[in-house]
Amino acid sequence: MELFLIAIFTVLAFYGLVCAVAEMFSKLTKEKYIEEIYTVVTVKDKQDSIEGIIRVLMCGRPNSGNVIIVDLGSADGTLEIARKLILEYPLLLVYNKNEYIEFLEADAVGNFDRDN
Repeated sequence: MELFLIAIFTVLAFYGLVCAVAEMFSKLTKEKYIEEIYTVVTVKDKQDSIEGIIRVLMCGRPNSGNVIIVDLGSADGTLEIARKLILEYPLLLVYNKNEYIEFLEADAVGNFDRDN
């Protein structure tokens, strides 16, 4: 039970830190670039906790696509559970490792084209 409470407080502390950083960037940039800031969470074999992690991260921003979950090859149902939550949070992004690499490569090309 004590370990469970520590885990919950750790996740909440992480969420609070993410919110504080996002708020700081929001004030500094006047929200000009905030859409391009992502919270990337890598997971592996977290079937028992992934749903809670996503719900805590998305709690304050259900209509924002600023959270990316990257599964690093789980042998359990972590990736499937995360993908089911896309139905509830449509702008949540969930990738396996290879899909995430493709996303980064495509985004880098898009940013390069946009700069020119």
